[in-house]
Amino acid sequence: MKAIIHNLQDSSIKPYEEDMAFKAAYLFATMLVASGDSSSIAFYKHIYPEDAPLRRQLMLLEINSFPDPAWRELVTSIPEWRKQLKKWNDIKHPTKAVLVARKKLLDAIKSNYLLVRNHALDHFPKRAFLLLGDLLTEENYAHIDSDYNNRELQDDNYSSLSSVMKVTIDKESLEGDFLFLLTDNFFLSEAATAIKMQENLEGIEEMNPHLVSLFSFPDLNQYKKEELQSLRQGILAQLTPFSEAVNNWIAGFAQKEKSGTEQKQKTEQVYTQAKAVEQVLKAHVLVQQMAKKNREVELVLGAVTATTVWQYFRDVGAVPDETWEVLSNAVDGEKLCPVMALRYVDRANFYMDEENEELLIPTEKKSLLID
Repeated sequence: MKAIIHNLQDSSIKPYEEDMAFKAAYLFATMLVASGDSSSIAFYKHIYPEDAPLRRQLMLLEINSFPDPAWRELVTSIPEWRKQLKKWNDIKHPTKAVLVARKKLLDAIKSNYLLVRNHALDHFPKRAFLLLGDLLTEENYAHIDSDYNNRELQDDNYSSLSSVMKVTIDKESLEGDFLFLLTDNFFLSEAATAIKMQENLEGIEEMNPHLVSLFSFPDLNQYKKEELQSLRQGILAQLTPFSEAVNNWIAGFAQKEKSGTEQKQKTEQVYTQAKAVEQVLKAHVLVQQMAKKNREVELVLGAVTATTVWQYFRDVGAVPDETWEVLSNAVDGEKLCPVMALRYVDRANFYMDEENEELLIPTEKKSLLID
């Protein structure tokens, strides 16, 4: 089970919900797959390290400058810096003055680069990616990159966002155990209003859209890194049969001719294994300690049309115009696709305003380091 968590920076999916999804994927999935800007914090730490090459330093300054006029002026100067540096680099025997000027510019670029990079890391220490830290490895974490300036760019470095959106109706991807893990925002969206939420398997028609609650757990954003690790270890034995059942259920969506009876049996297997996970989870001391806070989250399993997922991401601002144009012309949008979602049992008990920081772009003014 590879859970895709998708978000874009200006969407209405806030850090609190996104972090909840990251932590749930860490606990219950075999792999967390970040898409869009949901992996941006990871970029600051890994793609943009302190000793990043000049190319990446300039790239970060271009896409994440501070919003005051002086910083915007700095960004517009970057093409000229590239030309000047190339000119200096082409000089076979540079003078001392050229070397000094070149070093001064490179030092200033790096200082501003570190200012932007470290501002993000220092101001968002509670973000799930940073909190989980080394608990995310190559074995349980991956990200799908889309180009910041052109979400439909498809090349060796980037995947078009429309191709990501179509993952869960793509035969090879379904056989590879991929599904979207949606945040609680989904249940507030118009796209989900026509789908009745079921508390058990009774009344589910496998060949029609449906959603069913598997089990509940406490607000994961209340746990520290070590506590999340302890929860994962506590349910590890039950996760293997649960994941196998989910993967078998996902694979059913790849079949051209689906049998409602066969797919229902697969759903029943997932439900049975989910209850086994729930039983062990509820017995964990960390879960029992949080029980009195009435901040429960349900893990929901469902089959919805691809257009429902696409429309949801469009409504929350996580699908831009160029991607929506491609998806609007897709001929296979009415296919059912597998999803999981996180649903707040009582939203009134979730106070998210303190956590709803802006995702990435800093808003306060910083002093420039370019003369």
